Amino acid sequence: GSALASVSDLLVLASHPAKRRNPAKARSINGLYIYFICCKYFIKDNIICLLGIHAKIIIFTSANYFEYMIRNYWSGDIRQLAEIYNWYVVNTTATFDTEPISEAGMCDKIETVRQKFPCLVYEENGIVLGYAFAHLWKAKPAYSKTLETTIYIDHNHLRQGIGHKLMIELIDKCRLCGYRVLIACITQGNEGSIRMHETLGFTKVSHFDKVGEKFGRELSVE
Repeated sequence: GSALASVSDLLVLASHPAKRRNPAKARSINGLYIYFICCKYFIKDNIICLLGIHAKIIIFTSANYFEYMIRNYWSGDIRQLAEIYNWYVVNTTATFDTEPISEAGMCDKIETVRQKFPCLVYEENGIVLGYAFAHLWKAKPAYSKTLETTIYIDHNHLRQGIGHKLMIELIDKCRLCGYRVLIACITQGNEGSIRMHETLGFTKVSHFDKVGEKFGRELSVE
């Protein structure tokens, strides 16, 4: 926009995909703050060269260049998503998985979902702090307008509204895609998740008693 037009020596070039992509970074150039996403890059004489088919930049005129964004998942997020999820696997009953998932396993899982359904991440200053996606609840055709939701937030950033923001965006995207019902299966006792979903309009419609076992405890799902 106007910020770009005011800097005559700023040129953005896209090149071939890089084999490795650095985390997002910000640099100040001629009073502008350049936020790099999903790419390698180099700067010479105020010429910014981006490497990567997913490469893009966001340009700000303030040092407070970035607070947060909710965006679509891309494959470079896998490591951070696996780290977020595996903490819950090892330390909680929020998931019934009992062994940590590999990055390859997480990639297979997410890639399958995102090809058909919304898959979002919450990013703050270049770091993924949470993710949410929707997927089929049941495979039979009559259930085609009903999805199940999944959401996990970095355990160091709970109770900061991240989950609420992610879910609002996910619900909106599912509605725009024509889905009518969203189902969240929550382990009994996960009060934080239950309260968040209630504030978003979810209501309890079922109770599956003692259907899981983890850490030597019988677990129910609501």
